[in-house]
Amino acid sequence: MESAENSYAGVERRRYPRLRAAVIEYAFAEKDALPQSAFTKDVGAGGISIIVNEKIEIGTILLLKIYLPSYNDPILTQGRVVWRNPSAFQLPHADRFDLGIEFTEISEEDQQKISEYVLKPLK
Repeated sequence: MESAENSYAGVERRRYPRLRAAVIEYAFAEKDALPQSAFTKDVGAGGISIIVNEKIEIGTILLLKIYLPSYNDPILTQGRVVWRNPSAFQLPHADRFDLGIEFTEISEEDQQKISEYVLKPLK
């Protein structure tokens, strides 16, 4: 039987196109903690995939601040971790994880900004 941690592995479930290259900060919605930076694997109008330096449980709600190169102001949103896998980008003496985060609260305007960014031709 497949574990919950890997239930999304290898299965394409995206409804929106995705693109690499965004900067992100995240914080736990239910904890009073400082925001952490993360590397972005890809981003789409429905969610984001990031690389983090801590094991975050599936179902965790995160507050997200996404900086897209095309816009001056960050996108503020909330998302739920829907999958987690060990990252291929490991560091010595540190575990890293790839997370798939589905946006649970995002304005239509911000979702449109992400869509425009993703669909914009690369130069």
